[in-house]
Amino acid sequence: MDMARVVVGLPVGLLVTHRFDNEARLAELSARGSGEVIIIHGTNDEVIPVTMSRKMADERKDIVRFSEVPGGRHNTIQQQNAEQVATALHEIGH
Repeated sequence: MDMARVVVGLPVGLLVTHRFDNEARLAELSARGSGEVIIIHGTNDEVIPVTMSRKMADERKDIVRFSEVPGGRHNTIQQQNAEQVATALHEIGH
């Protein structure tokens, strides 16, 4: 619902049928103990604003490792930015 509000600018979240509550899932994972979540987000994502991942990563520094891929888009980040994604995974893995 937050994403719908950010992207559309209107409170249309109630029309969204899929409820992906990443903040709640991160809280559950954190409560389980050790572990990490890796978020790799393209700076040109036209579906989910990169600011949302930045905020989540900033709020959950206890378990989130975050990397931005310059120019990465929502559905093509893996294909068009393969080198940047591989570099991000390598850097995060150390």
